[in-house]
Amino acid sequence: MAEILTRREFALGTAGLLLSASLAAGCRSGPKGNGPAISPSRLIFGYQGWFGTPGDGSTLDRWQHWSTAQGPSAGTLAIDHWPDVSDYPSRLLADTGLKLPDGRPALLFSSYRPEVVATHFQWMATYGIDGVFLNHFAVELAPQSPQRQFRDGVTANVTQSAEDTGRRFALMYDITGADPSELVQSVQHHWLASRQQWSSRQYLQHRGRPVVGIWGFGFVGRPGTPDHANQMLDFFSAQDVVVMGGVPARWRLGVVDSQSGPEWSAVYRRFDLISPWTVDRYHNLAQMRRYERDILRADVAAAANFGAAVAPVVYPGYSNHNVRKVEDPNEPPPSLNSVPRRRGQFWWSQVQSFQRLGAPFIYGAMFDELNEGTAMLKFTEDRARVPVGPALLTVDTGEDGASPDHYLRLAGMANRFLHEGQALPTEPPREVSGSNP
Repeated sequence: MAEILTRREFALGTAGLLLSASLAAGCRSGPKGNGPAISPSRLIFGYQGWFGTPGDGSTLDRWQHWSTAQGPSAGTLAIDHWPDVSDYPSRLLADTGLKLPDGRPALLFSSYRPEVVATHFQWMATYGIDGVFLNHFAVELAPQSPQRQFRDGVTANVTQSAEDTGRRFALMYDITGADPSELVQSVQHHWLASRQQWSSRQYLQHRGRPVVGIWGFGFVGRPGTPDHANQMLDFFSAQDVVVMGGVPARWRLGVVDSQSGPEWSAVYRRFDLISPWTVDRYHNLAQMRRYERDILRADVAAAANFGAAVAPVVYPGYSNHNVRKVEDPNEPPPSLNSVPRRRGQFWWSQVQSFQRLGAPFIYGAMFDELNEGTAMLKFTEDRARVPVGPALLTVDTGEDGASPDHYLRLAGMANRFLHEGQALPTEPPREVSGSNP
């Protein structure tokens, strides 16, 4: 179960961003490029791309992140939402062995299949989502390893799908679970081997410079020292790359989830962009507003003082019942739906608040994170479409009438307001309900 344990708890809302011209003062100049320029007030999601199935053509050739490697069952399933698979060609889907209430087999997809990733990017284009940060874990990047082969396949899928649909993408590296003695070299090697990706016309750039995300430095209990962080930043500085740091929510204060001391403070100040990780850090609207008032506003001011900008993270809700049950079978798992979505109101209010704060870009956790219940892609709308046995949420859990594409619609509508520079209304537009974009 090492894969789920490594990637679950701090899976980076690897995701979203687009910068404003206000970042120019804090960024080094570089040669002009052909990629999409970063522009203000937009939304990009994190993309895990980590789901594998037997027979998907990868060298792993097994269940990955859906469950333990032995396969899905009521006791081994590691997701809390069941995806709606009606848009994927059935020939690409794997039989889980679980049954739907009407007796049909319950099927799941693999991110290794190009057609699956193409479907996700077509949704992004249809609903008006700009693109993704593709998350890679440093621990999985050993050359010639089965995990590296899987990740390279997913990266190729994302690159092609972004180019086909006009979406944007960038790479992000998560240091969770990595051997500290190898993490810097692993990321450097992968970046240099990924020239085809960051040379793509759809790769996210700022003033001709590619953007990369580095997530995990400074977190309590995570690998890496200030020296490792500085080696990584020195490398990307020499490569003339804009670096976004996925950092602890209390990075500026050096408390709670953040390591403390002047060395870590100096590391944080080296990032061009600061993205504080807030998934499961506040659980309702009142807590979110206190975070904005008491923490985030001061973060924005502090970052501006050293020439950076803050990319706030927004997330729709949280539920990690099944993955925790698999990881810690001897401990009682958390309840389902630990941070309720409120039919999208929780997510919408975060975007509205952070836009009001003047954030130049917003980072969305996550497009396809079904393990922790932060996914925005299509998932099932009623009990008739989830397999019998496992404990699972549906779109309509406490959210009467929501459709499988509810959160894709919500994201597209919010992004439209951001693109147009219009303030989001307090309530999500009613037209978000329904089954067609």
